[in-house]
Amino acid sequence: MLRLRAFRPSSEKIVKIQLHPTHPWLVTADASDRVSVWNWEHRQIIYELKAGGVDERRLVGAKLEKLAEGELDSKGKPTEAMRGGSVKQVNFYDDDIRFWQLWCNRSAAAEAPSAVNNVTSAFTSLAPSTKGRHFLVICCENKAIFLDLVTMRGRDVLKQELDNKSLLCMEFLCRSTARDGPLVAFGGSDGVIRVLSMITWKLVRRYTGGHKGSISCLMTFMAASGEALLVSGGSDGLLVLWSADHGQDSRELVPKLSLKAHDGGVVAVELSRVIGGAPQLITIGADKTLAIWDTISFKELRRIKPVPNWLVTVWPLGAILELRTLIY
Repeated sequence: MLRLRAFRPSSEKIVKIQLHPTHPWLVTADASDRVSVWNWEHRQIIYELKAGGVDERRLVGAKLEKLAEGELDSKGKPTEAMRGGSVKQVNFYDDDIRFWQLWCNRSAAAEAPSAVNNVTSAFTSLAPSTKGRHFLVICCENKAIFLDLVTMRGRDVLKQELDNKSLLCMEFLCRSTARDGPLVAFGGSDGVIRVLSMITWKLVRRYTGGHKGSISCLMTFMAASGEALLVSGGSDGLLVLWSADHGQDSRELVPKLSLKAHDGGVVAVELSRVIGGAPQLITIGADKTLAIWDTISFKELRRIKPVPNWLVTVWPLGAILELRTLIY
């Protein structure tokens, strides 16, 4: 089922990577903050841009779009002309991604003997803004770039619209209200998680009081009780649990649970499906240890050390892939 694919060599080290679950797409970001989307089936570049700086092609394209729409008077500097800064994360986002994320979370939660009946594989109705659209989302220090790979039109959300705090990581929330539509959470340099609506493009919610340092990673999962949860890891070494059920209208949410996970900071967090048991969280720390946590008691089950100083990615079903380089 798995086949080896060779891509063109990259002159820079690949630091971020994500595969699309249904389309033959691969997105990477290298050490020079160049982002590339590759169709590995046809061995073609779909899109490429220098996200860390100012991409001239995107800037010219945005100006032409405004001229075509009759916006002749430029009001201030266009967002495409703002430097993105260091690329922190790259993700695809569309209906297939939402379905895959929801299926992984619900199937993992349903394995627990104590799982409640409402943990099923049923899929909620899709938000209007994602139907037929395939987003590439790039989280940079100074802004988030949302690019529709169908129309090739983009939207840049500056950090000034998110309390002027640097964006360090992101996660898409499975459950959202019809009013706000798809929601994306950004971890900030000040330890606050800010949630952006992809319909209104406005800040709709904050998670506060969990971290004393910057947030380095975010992940959503579903508990055996059926509750949607958001977990964050920070430079303070804390693993913090939040509610990701957004039926309430509260704009300021506080932690449900906080625990010390690693010395020197939490680098990454992922979910591991356990056959016949509750899912487990896997965290990797700056102390080069890997810790496994129970998602019912949230007690540490095992700690493995040392983790080699490689780029470590923990895939959804618990397999660990260690990469030194990627032939691109």
